[in-house]
Amino acid sequence: MLGWQAPAHGRFKCNMDASFSHQLNRTEIGICIRDEKGTFVLVKSIPISPMCSIAAGEALALFYALEWLSDMAFDNVDFSSDSKVIIDAFHKNMIDVTETGCILSACRRLFSSQFTN
Repeated sequence: MLGWQAPAHGRFKCNMDASFSHQLNRTEIGICIRDEKGTFVLVKSIPISPMCSIAAGEALALFYALEWLSDMAFDNVDFSSDSKVIIDAFHKNMIDVTETGCILSACRRLFSSQFTN
């Protein structure tokens, strides 16, 4: 398994993930931004209640990361997620009317309108 991969010089890396607690009936989104040296630049945690599905939680992690960095006018960012299913679905750009598909559509719109680099 590969460890954390640094972004290119002058870029940032955004890692995001979702965790799920049945006991608390809550999903927690974690987002961190690091520079090319691996130094933490920013972190954010977002609780979501009630708990959502794993796919929706992972898609929401991407959405909230995009939204947060867009609000701060970051543009030189590499996004990374451990959810291959979500990343593949994001890149396929297929019509999907499920909850997860709607979140990914919002991610695509936000990404294409706010991130040029």
